[in-house]
Amino acid sequence: MSMPPSSIQARWPRAASLMERHGIDALFLMKPANLAYLTGDGRPCALGLLTRAGQCTVAVPASDVASVRRASAATDIRIFQSEEEMFHGFRDVLEEQRLSEATIAIEKNFFDASLYEVFVAHILPKARVVPAGPVLSPLRMLKEPGEVAGSTASPSESEPRILCGSARGDPCRSRDIRRS
Repeated sequence: MSMPPSSIQARWPRAASLMERHGIDALFLMKPANLAYLTGDGRPCALGLLTRAGQCTVAVPASDVASVRRASAATDIRIFQSEEEMFHGFRDVLEEQRLSEATIAIEKNFFDASLYEVFVAHILPKARVVPAGPVLSPLRMLKEPGEVAGSTASPSESEPRILCGSARGDPCRSRDIRRS
């Protein structure tokens, strides 16, 4: 289920409030679920930066840019050809937004140890790097009314049956998800 960009962007003030509470100026997003939650597009080969000022930059492979433009609420979409180019491009983004020496939160649990060390040393050498959990955890735990409604709605009559035991769809081996 895709959400309109305005619904995604409506989450940014709450994220900004949490960033302010924790003294964070910007938040790097790498985990697809968090990218999807805050940009509308959660492809695995992307990196996002959400600032407390409400700017959202997403970097994606050149081959994905058209679909990202359709799905993402990002205010700036950057294109890269390699992972190295993506990371170094964010050094430029941080400079453009005067965040090179800011407090930047990172999803450390999503970076492997060596990538984290290289990223911090080369992309954020002057920044104060902190964990993103104090922002992302409460942001994702508190559900908005639309999210609650979507999670409690029952399947409609038009939704297909789930096949349990037969690739042919044998009716005696299928069950209706509304009766489970």
